[in-house]
Amino acid sequence: MAASSRGSGSAPRRPSRKDRDADDPGPLFQVQITASDPDRFGAAIDGLDLDLGCSGPQVLRDGRVSSGGLLYRGQIDALRERDPDMEVEELSNFTETSAERRKEVGRGNRFEAPTALPEGLGELLRDERDAGEVSL
Repeated sequence: MAASSRGSGSAPRRPSRKDRDADDPGPLFQVQITASDPDRFGAAIDGLDLDLGCSGPQVLRDGRVSSGGLLYRGQIDALRERDPDMEVEELSNFTETSAERRKEVGRGNRFEAPTALPEGLGELLRDERDAGEVSL
């Protein structure tokens, strides 16, 4: 696959968090993008500066090309406009999901004292050699 999401160097740099906050492109969506072949996939993403994750596009057994990604609504619309036959499946609102997951993260410094137990959704395990004592 010769095309890349970076284009020929003429694509604008990815805006910093500060820049994005000023423009507020809205929430990020977790998507699955699938095209009928590598050339079509490359042509659709060329120059759009998409976040397709570290694994990148994969060629499926049937010859189609698919990749997961985190895209803003404008990027999703741009892909659909470039190739109406390309599948762009919205899997979740990543912004909302990540906000909910952050609520599950424990509070405080779990390393502050040898006897301090971590808080959160984790499972407390006991060392079977010392029945009743907590392994830290």
